[in-house]
Amino acid sequence: HDHRHAVVAVHLAAELAESLPRLASGYGLSPEDPKVIIVEAAKALLPGLDAGLVGKATRSLQKRGIEILLGSPAQSADARGVTLVSGERIDSRTLIWAGGVRAVETLERWGLPLGAAGRVKVDGFLGVEGLPGIYAVGDSALLIDEKSQRPSPPSAQLAVAQAETVARNIHARITGRRIEVYRANVTGEAVSLGAGDGVAWVGPARFSGNPAQW
Repeated sequence: HDHRHAVVAVHLAAELAESLPRLASGYGLSPEDPKVIIVEAAKALLPGLDAGLVGKATRSLQKRGIEILLGSPAQSADARGVTLVSGERIDSRTLIWAGGVRAVETLERWGLPLGAAGRVKVDGFLGVEGLPGIYAVGDSALLIDEKSQRPSPPSAQLAVAQAETVARNIHARITGRRIEVYRANVTGEAVSLGAGDGVAWVGPARFSGNPAQW
């Protein structure tokens, strides 16, 4: 049997690499038999995270024996493995797909202007393009960041901030006041890399290892 596991999720890969040797022993396999592979279409892991923290996370995963394939989008998968766009084949009986977030399909039936991943195109006020008075937030909204020129990530803390901005703008329109532009204010991010390990940032501070778990 092929005991390799093709995975596309940093957090899950770290947890698997930590647990699989013990689980393998329980099934009469050598602890070295299971192998975890991260298949990532982008040129680096954890896009949008501080480059220094990305480097630390990458090295931590590699120390755990995880193989990382960057710039390697998957083309297809079947019961026996994964085929990459490059033509490379990864034989594996286990594929765990965690390849991003797509907006709910219901949006496609509402005649809204959609962009990448089926998300609704919005302006800086979070108003749907071409449809005054209609707003979209969170995973449903495709908002391009002015600085990075990349879509705003589907993050819970950003979704809450967007909802608050929309609520104020709706009230402003009702009361005849000026509406406000949405300003992203991310206070921090954390990525777990298994027990006692991780990377995180809060404001100007950067953490890795055990401190990042807290």
